[in-house]
Amino acid sequence: MPPHTVTSGELEDRLGEVTARLELPANPIQPLTGIAERRFWDEGLPVHQVAARVARQAIAAAGIEPEQVGLLINTSICKDFLEPSMASLIHGDVGLGRNARISTSPTPAWDS
Repeated sequence: MPPHTVTSGELEDRLGEVTARLELPANPIQPLTGIAERRFWDEGLPVHQVAARVARQAIAAAGIEPEQVGLLINTSICKDFLEPSMASLIHGDVGLGRNARISTSPTPAWDS
C-alpha cells in the first residue's frame, strides 16, 4: 500500500471555505463518493516501478518464476514516459522471459 494517506476529512477541511461559498452541505466528499481516504506513493516514484513491485509479489504468491509468465496485460492510464509503453518497462523490471507476450488492451487479441 502507498505510504501517504489523505482522508476525505482532510480534503474537506481544505475545501471548507469553497464548500460554504457554494452552499454545499458540510463534509460532502465521503457521502457523495464513498471514499474515506486516498493513498499516494512518494513523489517522483515511477509508476512502472510500483506496477513491477506488485507483479513480482503476484508471481511469488503464485509460486512460479518470472520466466514462466506467458502474458503480461497492462491497462495503466498513468504513464511515466510517452514511449516505451508501461508494459515494456514492467516486463523488463520483473524479468519476464523473452517469449512473454505483452498486451496493453483489457481484452487481449488471443488469435493475433
